[in-house]
Amino acid sequence: MNNIKIIQMLEEEGVELTDDINQAIYILSDGRLISGMFDCGIRGVDHRFIEFLFEDVNRDSENFWDEVLNRACLVMYVPETKTILIREKQNITDKQLEMIDKLKKQKHKVEYF
Repeated sequence: MNNIKIIQMLEEEGVELTDDINQAIYILSDGRLISGMFDCGIRGVDHRFIEFLFEDVNRDSENFWDEVLNRACLVMYVPETKTILIREKQNITDKQLEMIDKLKKQKHKVEYF
């Protein structure tokens, strides 16, 4: 799934992009950030909301994260703990790697799950 389609679907659901890593919960393949839809400092959406991108993926399935993250080429981010979450065999683009390296230099953590 390409970023144009992902962004279009996000907009249809009322989910925005952000330039602020402290407001982001996903990093797109091109380095743009998907907002966690924060209001008064509280995140409005959970990471699992991303299931809406796929009709054939269920949030309760065993391979949910492998399917979603690889098919949409997303990297998860938890702004509350400044943690980048990566699957063991996840596809990561050069732009995402650049962002991850930049965040690591700013003392953000990387966790594999």
